[in-house]
Amino acid sequence: MKKVLFIIIILLVFNSVYAPRETIKDSNSFYDVKLSSIKKVNSLNVKSYGAKNIKLSWKKISGNVKYQVYRSTNKKKWTLVKTTKKTTFNNTKLKTNKVYYYKVRAYKIVNGKRVYGKYSNIIKSQTMSKSRKNAIKSTKNLIKFNYSKKEILSKLNYNSSDENYAIKYLKINFNNNALNASNLYLELFDLSEEELRLALTKDGFTLSEIDYAINNISLFGENSLDENYKVKKDLYIIGYSLEDIEIIISKISSNNINKYLLNKKYNNLLDFMSSKYFKLSNINRYQNYYDKNKYDFDKTIIYVEIGLDNKFYTNMKKSNVNDEILILVNKYNYVNKNYNANLTKLKKGYGSGSLNKEAASYFYKMVDAAKDDNIKLKSVSAYRSYNNQKSLYKSYVKRDGVKKADTYSARAGSSEHQTGLAVDINTASSRANFQNTKEYKWLINNSYKYGFIERYPKGKTNITGYKYEPWHYRYVGVEAASIIHEKGITFEEYKVISKYE
Repeated sequence: MKKVLFIIIILLVFNSVYAPRETIKDSNSFYDVKLSSIKKVNSLNVKSYGAKNIKLSWKKISGNVKYQVYRSTNKKKWTLVKTTKKTTFNNTKLKTNKVYYYKVRAYKIVNGKRVYGKYSNIIKSQTMSKSRKNAIKSTKNLIKFNYSKKEILSKLNYNSSDENYAIKYLKINFNNNALNASNLYLELFDLSEEELRLALTKDGFTLSEIDYAINNISLFGENSLDENYKVKKDLYIIGYSLEDIEIIISKISSNNINKYLLNKKYNNLLDFMSSKYFKLSNINRYQNYYDKNKYDFDKTIIYVEIGLDNKFYTNMKKSNVNDEILILVNKYNYVNKNYNANLTKLKKGYGSGSLNKEAASYFYKMVDAAKDDNIKLKSVSAYRSYNNQKSLYKSYVKRDGVKKADTYSARAGSSEHQTGLAVDINTASSRANFQNTKEYKWLINNSYKYGFIERYPKGKTNITGYKYEPWHYRYVGVEAASIIHEKGITFEEYKVISKYE
């Protein structure tokens, strides 16, 4: 008897210690705590999601409460994935492009036992790859054109799975698209029913979608379609007037209109198109730069072509070595450390350093001509190697910091001195006030005759990226130097303008 009693006691103790904590379901249990005192977790939300993670959040319940987060892929089998005191949970390392369901419940400990509240609402979310997100974004931009599914798919550039998912995700009503497209065609072209059916068929609408549109339209005209009807329709949807549309399609091909002009309306498109420097592929950059700075349209285009709509030392490109003496090296264009400058050491009496052979020969002519006018010129700094420039720039940064050093010194690869076409004449310091000398006055009036230009003129820092350097001259050849002198422009501006003149 004693042995049986002992076994019963052992079982009771074991049950009280190891019984599952979730078994407390009686709302009036002997612990004298009602489950209703633990509230349901409200407003379970997906705060954000990514390619392999989903972040949840919910409202806090007062008191010493913990939360359990459950996950499912089918709303039938649930897995406890997190127990936390926080009201957020970032579920990571999930599968990409997969649907997940979540619910949360709260509990607190009473007399060593868990007392649970009710489950939250079930919320659905999905991990999504970057390409799928982008497909949805691109598709959303196309919806305003009332395209057919075929048209939308033809304009997207993602894998077919992401493209079809985007269309399904956005729940596009292609019947309405066909109807809206029909109304627009009738407004623009006053078509007959036969012509309208033809237009919608060419747009890729299905027969049932076309029938839906036709059945909901009562008035038809008699005009016929022209070869540009689809482009006209799209431009008209964006907001261009019929008059503007005729000008646009007379100057720009349908392919380029589709490629560059159908993302949004460009308020100054026709103004930009009137400039001989206009480049259609940069229309978005032109418009953004104009809206920000309000320069005239020619200047806006030239500045954008230079690259000034980007910060210095961003969007760097390799300089075109085939330009030879007209090579552009600046804060957007660089040369490699092994660039061949075709150097010759300067003769005695012409200063120190080396220059490109052609530049050196014209430098001799310029120095000799100046000497005839009792003006003494010499080189104090000419060619610098990549490594020399790197060390020099590094020393300036150490002394003045990057921001200030960038105003007067080039980073390695972006220095004109590496080309052997640049020379500092008589001085290389602003403290010398070279701009006040007779030598400077002679150079300003004569250097272009020998193919040299003042490279960093006063008031042009916004273009060149460097403060005024009256001593820094660059060889570009007599023809280019004469044009730059006559127009009063920088070398950067000349490089753009010379393509069109």
